Amino acid sequence: MLKGKNVILRPIKRRDIKFLKWFNDSEVIQYLTLFKPMTEMEEEKWIEEIPKRGDIIFVIEISLEKRKKPIGNCGLHKIDHLN
Repeated sequence: MLKGKNVILRPIKRRDIKFLKWFNDSEVIQYLTLFKPMTEMEEEKWIEEIPKRGDIIFVIEISLEKRKKPIGNCGLHKIDHLN
């Protein structure tokens, strides 16, 4: 986990299924490999398979008046752990 004054990067968790609304927004996914709407079951499977793929996915949260709000995610993909 990385913490700044108002921003936190933390590992993605099962409770983050709420990203579904972002994955089904055409403006959000226009530069991603997604090309069709994602169901909640597909999103749950995507989150569960992160360790199998070797990806590292972070949730980006901001602090707003003593509460945290997720505003997106970012990740590292196709990591060559040997090199």
